[in-house]
Amino acid sequence: MNNPLYRPIKELLGTLNLLYGLIFILENRFANYRKQTINDNVDLSKLFAGSSLAIRKLSEWPKDGYARYYPSGKFFVSGKNYLETLGQLIQRESAWTVAQGYERFESFLFGISAIFLVNNNEYAEKEKKKIIEKCKNKLKLSNFQLNNVQNWRLVLKKCYSNKDILKSIRKWVPNFENVVEKNNNRMINLIDWYRVVTEVRHATIHSNLIIKNKVLQKTLRSRERKALLKKYFTGEQSITGYKLTLCKEKAMLNLCIFAEYALEIFNNLSDKANYDY
Repeated sequence: MNNPLYRPIKELLGTLNLLYGLIFILENRFANYRKQTINDNVDLSKLFAGSSLAIRKLSEWPKDGYARYYPSGKFFVSGKNYLETLGQLIQRESAWTVAQGYERFESFLFGISAIFLVNNNEYAEKEKKKIIEKCKNKLKLSNFQLNNVQNWRLVLKKCYSNKDILKSIRKWVPNFENVVEKNNNRMINLIDWYRVVTEVRHATIHSNLIIKNKVLQKTLRSRERKALLKKYFTGEQSITGYKLTLCKEKAMLNLCIFAEYALEIFNNLSDKANYDY
């Protein structure tokens, strides 16, 4: 395909499919393992007999020069507690899968925007003026080359957030917001969804899967965003905030939305630049 925008979408879809496959396999293996443990009445103490960490005493210097290793203890979670631990692990991995999807979508946004600007001088000149005005105190742009993808990507990363990139795409493709983001066959407002998934990613990486109350009361306070949070990112309200309890199905659904959102960006930018797609 003779389309310079093709590589970012191809790489994104490949990564999202990898994440999709990994969470699918992991959850299915855990489900089978859980079923086997219950049906066969497995003695977990025997099952994990060899799982104790072998550790060293850091202040010990054996005369023969060989390291000494000692058992750190034994596996002590059993029965129902063990099965609950498996469930919690799936929830955490599901949230982590969504966070990884977010990171890859972010990389896609900056990558495809940089390539689009390098190959479309009309939009590049307008964007450069905006960047110079916004970041004149942050960047030295005297040697900035419009035909260099890496320079464009670097400057975009330093000056723009993900939200800024999406705003620029809406300016390059004026009907994108109304035709795609707010009116699509999933009946989902992608602008609001992306704001919610941004907070889900932050909670997963930085806040032990908890979306803090101050975020719920400010960023996610609207009825629409609250509904999206509950529908696409299952969880439980606690004293400190919204505790994410995502399942495999929700993780896979959100990966699909990342892919569909990205594909529409690719299609619309390709159409705007008269590229085949």
